[in-house]
Amino acid sequence: MPLIEYVDVDDKFIDELWEKVSECASFYSIGDGCSREHFRKVFFESDIVARLEGGFARAEIYDGFVELHVLVFGPSFFANAKAALQKFYDDSQKLFNGREIRCIIPARMKGFKMLAKHAGMAFDSQCSRLLSGIPILCNVFIWRPENV
Repeated sequence: MPLIEYVDVDDKFIDELWEKVSECASFYSIGDGCSREHFRKVFFESDIVARLEGGFARAEIYDGFVELHVLVFGPSFFANAKAALQKFYDDSQKLFNGREIRCIIPARMKGFKMLAKHAGMAFDSQCSRLLSGIPILCNVFIWRPENV
């Protein structure tokens, strides 16, 4: 089973993670990481942050669903995606309370769409998200917990 360790978000954590993503120049850096201040804000406002094998996940809980955001730092995240998502859900069940998990992925990010599918998520719909004020076409993938 993939290691899951819940993270207490503090400035040291933000500094270390920002060092890894600040130069990536990808959709991630346009979205959550457009600036260190915004990166810090979204992590501090997350309902839960976890270190997973090969990356991190943070979740925002809304009425009816959980929006999941991931940072991937290696291929092991792909190999264990389904088990990691189930364990993340199982370990966080009191917070998630039966809600489906949504992951909103920019349409051009083929690797993250593949990761969502490896995790057992299914395409649901498309939407547009503003990333740094620029509308980006995105795909919405959903995952419903087993045994609910």
